[in-house]
Amino acid sequence: MNPLWNPDAKSASIRSWAEHLHKEAKRVFLQDKAHAHFVFAFSDSGPVSVTPVPPKTPPGPGPQRDHNGDPDERPLRDH
Repeated sequence: MNPLWNPDAKSASIRSWAEHLHKEAKRVFLQDKAHAHFVFAFSDSGPVSVTPVPPKTPPGPGPQRDHNGDPDERPLRDH
């Protein structure tokens, strides 16, 4: 069950969601034996989207970087 969003306690809500996503990532790792990746976005009114990205997801459209590129700039294809 997803955590509730409290607009009057945004920091606590973000922490609650972070804990929830961490638990979900651990569950996926134990199940799939691969690290879980999530793409998520929040607005002032709460989570906009939380999307798990399955392991071995093929590359999407956009520029392709060399596999040795900066890990913060690698597209999802590397995971």
